[in-house]
Amino acid sequence: MGVSENSLRDVKAFIACGIADCVPKGERLVSVCQTLRVEVGEARSLIMRGRQLARDRATIAVTGGAAA
Repeated sequence: MGVSENSLRDVKAFIACGIADCVPKGERLVSVCQTLRVEVGEARSLIMRGRQLARDRATIAVTGGAAA
């Protein structure tokens, strides 16, 4: 994957994570699949990636960019 493909995947991951946070637990995968038009496996992957990116971002905000 190229840089732009990775960036697009990260954007999709943030969107998937946001969707997953807003709907009940049993509806998360279906909602992400329907909204982003992806398969279940990719939806799971995007949600996990989005959560990891959010954790990394929070860590950077707390530490001020210093290595954890």
